[in-house]
Amino acid sequence: MVSGTLLGAGAKAGEAFMRVTTRWSKIALFAVLGVLVSGLTPVAVASAAGPGSVWTRVAGVDRYETAAAVSKSGFPGGASAAVVASGELFPDGLSASYLAGQVGGPVLLTRSSSLPAATLAELTRLHVSTVYVAGGTAAVSVAVADQLATLRAPNGQAATVVRLAGADRYATAAAIAARFPKDSLGM
Repeated sequence: MVSGTLLGAGAKAGEAFMRVTTRWSKIALFAVLGVLVSGLTPVAVASAAGPGSVWTRVAGVDRYETAAAVSKSGFPGGASAAVVASGELFPDGLSASYLAGQVGGPVLLTRSSSLPAATLAELTRLHVSTVYVAGGTAAVSVAVADQLATLRAPNGQAATVVRLAGADRYATAAAIAARFPKDSLGM
């Protein structure tokens, strides 16, 4: 049996997220990314999981609150790292999901020029020591990165903010992949 969480309002595939708690979670993540890109509905994802799957819907009023709800569901005890990506442009978010898998933390979304209250509250609840920013300053502004740097790690020190970016979405994906090469995946 596969258990997991299908997350999102269900109306827009671009706002749906899924967390599968099996040893195949990385494969499931790529399946969800395919759904996000292809525009299939979340019902199609649940059907693809097969009989005996157990799903729970978690949602927020918008993509930012939905991402925070996903994080709360997936990381109830907090996380040492989190990834912040643009909620306005999806390509950096796709690369961010790979990064989140590597650092063992959630993907949270932000507006380019302002950090949503739901994202800030969730980062605070997580007690992160490191926040990875996926994308350049056009995707996640310097002002947002500066606000992320005011977060406090469990030891009381400021959280470390690490930006992984390139000249465009392709270079950003390459920068993220270079930070965690294929050999680090255990494949």
